[in-house]
Amino acid sequence: MCDNQAVRGPVPTEEMLPTYEYKCPECGEFEKEQRMSAPPLKKCPHCGKAVTRLVGGGG
Repeated sequence: MCDNQAVRGPVPTEEMLPTYEYKCPECGEFEKEQRMSAPPLKKCPHCGKAVTRLVGGGG
């Protein structure tokens, strides 16, 4: 490992996406990796009911 890499950290081999938390009234809470530019989910991928995106602590 060169000195520059030690400062910057490892080079990602896959695209790193943020994880967003959603809540479905039927299925409960779930996580979804999405691009920051992607619109929030509107429907649960499991049951199709409307979901709400939760605000996380970012930790």
